[in-house]
Amino acid sequence: GDLQTTVGRLNHVAYIIPLARHFLIRLRAKIQTPRHKHQRIRIGKEEARDLILWKHFLTEAQRGISLNRVTICVPSQLTISDACPFGIGGYSLRGPGWRFAIPKSSPLYGDSRFNNLWEFLGMVVGIWMEIKAAKGKSSECILALGDNTSAIGWLFRSGRVDRNSLSYAAVQKVARHLATLILDSDHCIASQHLKGENN
Repeated sequence: GDLQTTVGRLNHVAYIIPLARHFLIRLRAKIQTPRHKHQRIRIGKEEARDLILWKHFLTEAQRGISLNRVTICVPSQLTISDACPFGIGGYSLRGPGWRFAIPKSSPLYGDSRFNNLWEFLGMVVGIWMEIKAAKGKSSECILALGDNTSAIGWLFRSGRVDRNSLSYAAVQKVARHLATLILDSDHCIASQHLKGENN
């Protein structure tokens, strides 16, 4: 009952902090699993990490949140990234480009099973660079695009990654890092995605 009430209240907060919705997925799954009414619910490491991040969300909400984070905004900055089994790269319309080559000595080199992780990581690196570049300037609405989705799309998809996936732990870490980056800045992530030929 306590967990159900907590998730309900956090769901209300997620209307104010849309970025936080992703971090309710695992908690909701815990209360939706059928069980005897006297059976206890065990919170695992991932759910505990989500709750720790929720403390950060709630602290920020108490301090006050910019309306730019609540409403749909026109992106003021754009980053584009792509990945393959051999590396990740991207650039910003502000100017700088970057790339990481996966070393040939790495066991991950050429392994396409991690391509989705690299795609997501590339978008987060692009957002991170935009936040660093805008230090001390007005808040930006950052649209991070890849060739198949946006950073916000990846964030929400990351909550549904199979726990048995080789990249599960890394994807969750990247998702939490993205949320922390945005929470600790005055910036927001654009929720749009360019479909089809326009991407």
